[in-house]
Amino acid sequence: TVEEQRYLEECKKKLDKEQLEIVTSALEYGIPIKLLRKLVLSGQEAPTMREIVSGMMAGMKDEAVEFLCPESFQVYQVREIVQAFLADLTLEQVKTFASPDISASQMQYRNLGKKTRNLNHWQVS
Repeated sequence: TVEEQRYLEECKKKLDKEQLEIVTSALEYGIPIKLLRKLVLSGQEAPTMREIVSGMMAGMKDEAVEFLCPESFQVYQVREIVQAFLADLTLEQVKTFASPDISASQMQYRNLGKKTRNLNHWQVS
């Protein structure tokens, strides 16, 4: 659309080539500009942007993106957090282990118990 083309032109002034490719892919996939704008303005590095956009493409909710954008997580931490959201953990559950001060491996360990409890909750007896 014209709006998307304008936004891409705006992004060309601010983003490097890899970041621009990520934004372009997200737009082609159908991710709303409003949500992408939050990600772009957050100043994330390309690998972190890629993890967040992959989560968006997999159906991660807007609140998850809004949680991830202002934080200063490393790429591997973002990967763990995205996986948690995609496993249907709530924002409150994710907040119990997602902190820039906690390593990705520690997040994975803490997250594993929550995922298991969530899965058990949905199992039908």
